Amino acid sequence: MNHTLDQKTLALLDGLEILPVKEIEYKSIKLKEFDLDAALERKPEVILVDEFAHSNVAGLRHTKRWQDIEELLLAGINVYTTVNVQHLESLNDIVEIITNVSVKETIPDKFLDTNTQLELIDVEPDVLLERFNEGKIYKKEQATRAKNNFFIKDNLVALREIALRKTAERVNKEVQMTRLSKGDVTVIPTSDTLLACISPSPSSAKVIRTASRISDSTFAKWIALYVETPNTARLPFDEQKQLQNNLKLAKKLGGEIIVLHGENIIEQILRIAKLRNVTKIVIGRNHSSNKRFSKRFKKDIVDKLIDEVDYIDIHIIPYKFASDVKYKTKKDKSSIKSKFKISKVDL
Repeated sequence: MNHTLDQKTLALLDGLEILPVKEIEYKSIKLKEFDLDAALERKPEVILVDEFAHSNVAGLRHTKRWQDIEELLLAGINVYTTVNVQHLESLNDIVEIITNVSVKETIPDKFLDTNTQLELIDVEPDVLLERFNEGKIYKKEQATRAKNNFFIKDNLVALREIALRKTAERVNKEVQMTRLSKGDVTVIPTSDTLLACISPSPSSAKVIRTASRISDSTFAKWIALYVETPNTARLPFDEQKQLQNNLKLAKKLGGEIIVLHGENIIEQILRIAKLRNVTKIVIGRNHSSNKRFSKRFKKDIVDKLIDEVDYIDIHIIPYKFASDVKYKTKKDKSSIKSKFKISKVDL
């Protein structure tokens, strides 16, 4: 524990056994560090170790405190520790962009896996700044420097949002693992996940952009799904190129790309929707002036999907121009039939 904390905070330690610290001389200064060997010898059921991301002074067994804690866990000791969101390794670049400060003390994200109990301590930025002013976090001079640099209000607001999102992601992951472990593939709308159904059509770009906009406005993850059937395994070159362009656009706009192979498009869409806990599906419909094409193929897929799903919101994006889909004009029936089969995945 940091013994420079205010007396009210230190008073919370009353009644708890406190292990002695290890004094290390570093550059003519005596520093107090966590004594890992003493903790291992004592082997309590639970130990409280503050400042998870702390860097140990030279001369100790490990360079980082998280390595000390990892050794405690391997020894069968439960650890209760604290860490600020800016110290997560995966968020290092984002934190630097927000604060203009490169955080050197980081911890691996593996410690936030589902085997770890996570509790978010959410504090309003103004309340936290007041604690700085009262000397409840750092000594006065250190608190002033911190408030004028890293811990300004705008940074605290942004970091708070990141912490809330990271916690929500963790909760969503736990829900996913629980439902999958029980064989339950019913969608549980704990958070939004979008699924954009795409095809080799130029009009799929409209579906992709719509999914991206919805994702941005709801802060949701989104997936771009293409289903390849036996009938579409060998697309003409221009359609292959258009499909690749659509997939590149989806990736550029932040979508996760999934390509599946199967005979039934609807089944594959529903399979991914259930496995990934999808709450919204974005799919296109071509309002072709050719009613036979529209009725037999376009409406068939969309309407069947609507019939199958009563627990997912479906956003139907109209294709304005029938020319978006290129059909062969040869009179040979086999050629037309082949092209019709390809158009079945033109969602």
